Amino acid sequence: MHHPISTRAKSSTEISNDATQVFYYSFDQPNPYYDNGPNLLNATTTNILSSATGHVGQALRFTSTSSYIQICCFTGVGWPSSRSLTFAMWVSPSSINGGNFIYSTQGYPMLGLTYSGQVSAQFLQGSPAYVWQPVYGTFVVVNTWVHVACTYSVANGFILYVNGVAYVPVTGATAYYFTYQVQAIQMGTSNGNGYIPSYGFQGSVDEFYAYRRELSGTEILALASV
Repeated sequence: MHHPISTRAKSSTEISNDATQVFYYSFDQPNPYYDNGPNLLNATTTNILSSATGHVGQALRFTSTSSYIQICCFTGVGWPSSRSLTFAMWVSPSSINGGNFIYSTQGYPMLGLTYSGQVSAQFLQGSPAYVWQPVYGTFVVVNTWVHVACTYSVANGFILYVNGVAYVPVTGATAYYFTYQVQAIQMGTSNGNGYIPSYGFQGSVDEFYAYRRELSGTEILALASV
């Protein structure tokens, strides 16, 4: 883990971010595959990607249904796990035929699009029942930026946010399956488990964050207001 030396006193929010942020990708040139967060988890595998104008600066462009990026490594959260997490990003689809935003290479998609272009978040609940739990958001518009995020905590459940607005959460789930050991997080393609199809995402992604805590609705709204 790498933490830059600071010569000033940090706020409580900055300290919390440093302690719980897994990675942050701005996808800006000249190093779009570099992690801008404290852990320097640079992308390890890429396929058929290009740079494009982003929502902020530059973005990563997925030009084919075979396009993907892998980021290693997301620490295992347990099997099953009750640990909190957050994923958030801006996306601008060039196609609405499905696509994956968050996929654990262990085989668990968490965030993406349905074949009809509806934002979908899901998790494999481990307790009290073993079942895929989906949450559906709004329908996207081609070549239009939309902010998507999902969070989990035992207290508040699994929540999907679109443009900072929370959808009805899945509550009562005390454990879920995502990673039991160190795994890569993949964007673009997946194996199609659950309710998110395996069809590859086409379009652009920008400002990609991952945390080992549940960001509040206020924090998600701040990311969606950039």
